Amino acid sequence: MGVDVFVISILVGWLRRGSIRGFLNLKIKGIWSIIFSFVLQFIVYTQAQRGNQWFISYGEWILILAYVILIYGLTMNINTYSFKLILSGVILNFIVIALNGGRMPVSHRALVKTGIINELGPLFDKGWYGRYIPMTDSTRLKFLGDVFFIPPPYIRPAIFSIGDVLLFIGICLLIQKFMTIDMEGHK
Repeated sequence: MGVDVFVISILVGWLRRGSIRGFLNLKIKGIWSIIFSFVLQFIVYTQAQRGNQWFISYGEWILILAYVILIYGLTMNINTYSFKLILSGVILNFIVIALNGGRMPVSHRALVKTGIINELGPLFDKGWYGRYIPMTDSTRLKFLGDVFFIPPPYIRPAIFSIGDVLLFIGICLLIQKFMTIDMEGHK
């Protein structure tokens, strides 16, 4: 879903006669902490998926650390409205993930309606949850989990949370800001 938001945001920026050159003016404080957070998350997910027992056992703690680092980096940019939305979305996702064993709870209904159950269902049956965990009666703060969905016929069915919505709106606004920066006369 994040890729879709990014591509659509770029297209809207072009329709508004914006330019990718505006990204040359992009100055994000704490960018290395943000990048490091994503690298940590990638390592945990790929190593756990490969069956690395250490990452399976301790991955949730590394993911929580990665979110703390990400939140730190984002707070350095809190003076920008789009970053306030991004940070709010990340914090909501962090809360529900931290309270549910380091994994995002995902609605069974959303899995079925999108057809994603065909991918994740067999993995769930084997006990491998990756970054998701099926919602149960003991799931904490279900409403913050992945409960929203875009089903087929959309070409890329997706499941997402309210935190993701805020995050995606913030990313879209940030892309628009920097693509149209020359149009508005800002530097």
